[in-house]
Amino acid sequence: MKKIVLKISLFSICLMGSFSAFPCGGVWNACGSDDVIALGSDALDNCCAGSAIVIHDICEGRAFLMVVPENGPNSSCGG
Repeated sequence: MKKIVLKISLFSICLMGSFSAFPCGGVWNACGSDDVIALGSDALDNCCAGSAIVIHDICEGRAFLMVVPENGPNSSCGG
């Protein structure tokens, strides 16, 4: 029982760390053009210049690379 609790705890910590440490990078999943556009808009508003995000449209089977051109107004790097 202790091993299961430990594994779940470690997984939770790793998952939270990956979201909090790299929210403006990696692969984001979307479904359809509207969702892709919404995620792109969120990245422009909330990410720093140079952040690279792959938006994977799992419903259409496409992927898009987005590189944020300038600091977003809501980003921690000062918009």
